[in-house]
Amino acid sequence: MPGATILPRVGEAATVTHTERFVDRSARLGVSVTHTMPGDIASAVARIAAAVSARRAVVSADVGPERGCIVAALEASGVAILDGTRAAEVESMDLGVTGAAFAVAESGSIAVVGRDRLARFATMLPPVHIAILRESDIVPTLDEAGERLESALRNGARIASLVAGPSRTADVEKTLAVGVHGPREVHIILVGED
Repeated sequence: MPGATILPRVGEAATVTHTERFVDRSARLGVSVTHTMPGDIASAVARIAAAVSARRAVVSADVGPERGCIVAALEASGVAILDGTRAAEVESMDLGVTGAAFAVAESGSIAVVGRDRLARFATMLPPVHIAILRESDIVPTLDEAGERLESALRNGARIASLVAGPSRTADVEKTLAVGVHGPREVHIILVGED
């Protein structure tokens, strides 16, 4: 609702920022959040890649101007980079790296929005997904997320995915399985302002 006041959950301090709320909600969903500054994005990606023993990765163009540095850092640490865009190729990767157009504080979810399929494949097919998110792109509510999505679609975006943690599913016996229909790990690199 335009002009609505977002109240904190019971027991949550009224001074909690959108960033703090987002990080808390993401952690509850099983997402790892790494805080960094703009000049350290590539090294943060390389550290996560090493921690998950990634040998092959796909890096989508929507990570922005840092893409070249990210690719160089991954290659320097022995990670091969995929240049293809077919689903079968992306599915064989250990790691998908994308940008996040924005995030929603109240749900802990990120939005990957774009014009081609590579970013979407990179969020869903490899077992580990790393998203690069600017702290200034965190919106407080799903209502504001809807406005951002509408704007992106008006400006030519054709694909949008809301990612809320690792893939989870349960069978008839109610046994929870993580990573069956998507990544088993989601990492967000939260980029602060200089």
